[in-house]
Amino acid sequence: MHGIYNTNKQIEFYLGLKGSLGKRTFFSIYGSVANYKNMLFFGFDSSNSSQLPLYDNGKVTLTTMQLELNHHFGEKFRTGLTLTSYNYSMEKLLSPYSKPTFEAKWNNSLNLADKFLFRLDLFYMNERTAYNISNRKEVKLNAMVDANFAIDYRYNKHVSAFLNINNFANNQYQRWLNYNVYGFNVLGGMTFTF
Repeated sequence: MHGIYNTNKQIEFYLGLKGSLGKRTFFSIYGSVANYKNMLFFGFDSSNSSQLPLYDNGKVTLTTMQLELNHHFGEKFRTGLTLTSYNYSMEKLLSPYSKPTFEAKWNNSLNLADKFLFRLDLFYMNERTAYNISNRKEVKLNAMVDANFAIDYRYNKHVSAFLNINNFANNQYQRWLNYNVYGFNVLGGMTFTF
């Protein structure tokens, strides 16, 4: 259904648990069930190469489960893993178009002498179903893996430099139908604060 509508979360039940598995390892587990009206999804219009909103105007029930694990190796090195699953029960649309049903994130940071900050982030999203509005066909989008590395150098509290190496595995994937992400790319610069 085309047009612009407000997505309305009608009700949500949430249950979570946080704790530790030792002095340096922390976890959180949560689950939620929410009912939505006019939930937003996306379809591709090949006539003008754009993403258009698709709404399920019936009741959509979204069940989310998430597990987070974080470990600190002292104050200098931290690592964290987040796993999230999404289950959609829909009335009008056939699939949760362009949205994943599973995501994983692995984030790492290393602080050396408060001068160098290194970050390594890995992201995974499972196969998604996209919808081509023009020919009314479903299209499978491949699962994606993205890896990013960053270095920050803090000369002092006012001057720093950074280097970001994004998608360093040069994975060619589509986050949205017919919207390819950048392959390997590098961004660097300096920051000044007064």
